[in-house]
Amino acid sequence: MQKRDCFHEDYTTKQKNLQKRKKELDEFSEKHVEMYKGALIKTDPKARQKTLGFLRDQFIDFIKTYDEILDDLEQDKQKLKNRTEEEIQTRKRFDVVLYEKLGIRTEITIEYNEVFTSIDRNIEETLKQRRIDGHGWTIKEIQEERDKASIQVKDIKRELSSKWHKISFLRNISVDDAWRLGVDGRYQQSDGLKFEHDEKPSFIAGTLRLLNFMLDGLCIEGLKFDGHNPRKLDGQYLQEMHDIAIAGMYREVKEGKAKEGFQIGYRGFLGNWPGEQFGWGNANYTERGHEELREKFKCRRGGEEIDPRYGEAGHPVGNSCLDPFYTFYNNRQCYMTKKATWHECLTIANAIIDKCYDEINKSITQDEKLTAIVRCCQDLEQAHLLPDGNLRTIAFGVLPKLLLEIGECPPILRDASTLDGYDVETLKAKIREGQETFRTYVNSIRV
Repeated sequence: MQKRDCFHEDYTTKQKNLQKRKKELDEFSEKHVEMYKGALIKTDPKARQKTLGFLRDQFIDFIKTYDEILDDLEQDKQKLKNRTEEEIQTRKRFDVVLYEKLGIRTEITIEYNEVFTSIDRNIEETLKQRRIDGHGWTIKEIQEERDKASIQVKDIKRELSSKWHKISFLRNISVDDAWRLGVDGRYQQSDGLKFEHDEKPSFIAGTLRLLNFMLDGLCIEGLKFDGHNPRKLDGQYLQEMHDIAIAGMYREVKEGKAKEGFQIGYRGFLGNWPGEQFGWGNANYTERGHEELREKFKCRRGGEEIDPRYGEAGHPVGNSCLDPFYTFYNNRQCYMTKKATWHECLTIANAIIDKCYDEINKSITQDEKLTAIVRCCQDLEQAHLLPDGNLRTIAFGVLPKLLLEIGECPPILRDASTLDGYDVETLKAKIREGQETFRTYVNSIRV
């Protein structure tokens, strides 16, 4: 007769309890997330603002509670892990043969055995929003996704039409061409949109939602329209811009590919991966841009130099990134951020945005204001505070908002990825080129 292994039974009971508590927390948070996502895609501006306002007041407290509960779970998990390691080492000191004679399972004397690690892997699974459906996309489902996106685009255009003519720079453009403000110029042709790989059918719907949401919050003196709710840019507004742009989107809508949804919120938000990385190629950085990034890293808090703009607090990008270009991935230089909680990301975003407004207020010329805006947009992109969709949020939401609010037209950037690593002066020139592209397009319509 095999004798009872009391430690193993106690271990199993405790880790099942951890799983149960995590499941309950998961279900509770899922309801809040679905409420939030539902508010993001509302087409009635007043209903959207009301729901978002309510969630804005309630959501932060909920997330803080979530973080506290998750911390408790992590501590309990660590205690259980420590006990397990102690037990393994204790059993290793005894003769395995003796254990076999006693009838106790010998597999638990092995440090990396499945008895302990199989459910440990489940405990390690935090609450993730990136739900992956393993069966993969079918042709029918892809078409359904495209049809759904088309309906969304029509609904958003209908809402945009009620405010479009109120914006001086936009009134000469048809709402049907609003998509041009949310897509790189390199994909725009006279007969419409031409993506190299059309694997995100909801992309246009997302960037149109972002454009619509950005227009609702414009802070322009004298501007009024139904649903107008002027909002100064801040870290919370940035998150909402991002979330409304990627709500309901998937990474690759391609036959056979797993269904992997985009994540809302900042890094570290409700189990989002707390770090981020992206590759740099020749197309999205200049040598001077590389030098400017390294200067930001040197000017991190406690770094080799003091940042001329942020002082002893350190440059937010330098504070949030690892040594730039320290490694390679798929033959590309790889830029990586430090792990951060959602609250740390929110704080970094606010620091960058506050500095932008401060510099705009102190500026005398439009060129000085543009410099402040370029620095803000690039710093937000390089800090990479969001798990997905950083570039589209900044290039098609933050940048046009700040430009419109200083009395300038939005750009049609040929390649928005230049925000990754072009130097400030070259970036300013690219934005001026994008504004000229916009004006040329408007003039061609007038003719």
